[in-house]
Amino acid sequence: MITDIDEQAIDVMVALSRLSPRQRAVLVLFYLEDRTTKQIAQTLAMSPATVSVHLHRARRELRTILGDEDD
Repeated sequence: MITDIDEQAIDVMVALSRLSPRQRAVLVLFYLEDRTTKQIAQTLAMSPATVSVHLHRARRELRTILGDEDD
């Protein structure tokens, strides 16, 4: 039997799979690995500003995909 939490986790996993690889990488490193934008920039060979843009766009895209338009 699938619980509400299981369904939510599946929804999030599906939503993450719809992000670009860079957006997904930035989100994982920021939220799951607890890395700073500077650390992520070094890891992914991009500027901290670019990391911030990917993070912002990924959050916005997840809100859209998951149907949470409340800002």
